[in-house]
Amino acid sequence: MTVLITGSTGYVGSWTTKALQDRGRKTRLIVRDADKARAMGEAVGFTTDDLVIGDLRDRELVAQALQGCDAVVHTAAAVVVGGDDSVIEQNLQTTKNVVGQAVDAGIASIIHVGSTSAIWTPGDSVITADRVAQRAIDTYAASKIAAETYVRGLQDAGAPISITYPSSIIGPPAGHHLGESGDGLGAMIEIGIIPGTNTGMNFIDVRDLAEAHVKLLEATPGRRYVVSSEYAGASAIAALINQHTCAKVKHIKVPGGAMITVGRFADRFRRFMPELMKDMTEGNMVHLTLPPAADGTPITRDLGLTYRPLAETIAAVSVELRARHCS
Repeated sequence: MTVLITGSTGYVGSWTTKALQDRGRKTRLIVRDADKARAMGEAVGFTTDDLVIGDLRDRELVAQALQGCDAVVHTAAAVVVGGDDSVIEQNLQTTKNVVGQAVDAGIASIIHVGSTSAIWTPGDSVITADRVAQRAIDTYAASKIAAETYVRGLQDAGAPISITYPSSIIGPPAGHHLGESGDGLGAMIEIGIIPGTNTGMNFIDVRDLAEAHVKLLEATPGRRYVVSSEYAGASAIAALINQHTCAKVKHIKVPGGAMITVGRFADRFRRFMPELMKDMTEGNMVHLTLPPAADGTPITRDLGLTYRPLAETIAAVSVELRARHCS
């Protein structure tokens, strides 16, 4: 089986590529920068023998890359901080180019990597895979909802598509890349506090998410799963960070409404914000202060996926966090 993978120079895509190759799967990688792909492969531990160089917005290039492939894993997505609405059309268009054309080409198994942002609306009591968010809390969520609506339409029409909805993805680095959530933990170390009252996060180890993609390619397609191992409150997150790094992060109780207002203000004046506050957006503050637990149990029951303990995952991400913040 040859698997076409998008986003292999990113955090999720790189670890997914490694997991598939470790199981003996041949991979073809669409990348914009061959040197970056080779460097990522060397850092994470995967080969880059079959590269297609180009942009996912190039429909013809994607069509050619699909030739000879038996499966597709679409992990790539543009992520922006702030209100650049162009990301909505970009993520939707690349999804149409990859997933839509894979369906047209008769690919037997297709995995689309979504996000809990696409299936969660503030006020929900639990995050499950059986719904679509009623409103977007930020531009990135809007882009994921748009792509989700398109992909679900294909899936509901019988296309062999499975969808994963990972929560906050952390784990060992890909090179020196920790992903957005790992960088968020780094920001907590720099600031020294985790503000909020009901603050917390749902987490998934990037290696467990990669394993979920392996298992989905071995299963009958047409599935939807939240992939999330554990919810942790602010005090527990601070304790784990402090245990594994030089940090002395404290949980400071601040009303969630005040944090969301600060995030909204930061969005309006983004260009004046210091780099340290780049993650302080209205959307991130909503995620941090109003999240219900994510139900990641169905995939463990159906496909036998097992999750690492959160303490083990924090220990893995802390290797890079110590290098960045404790020198």
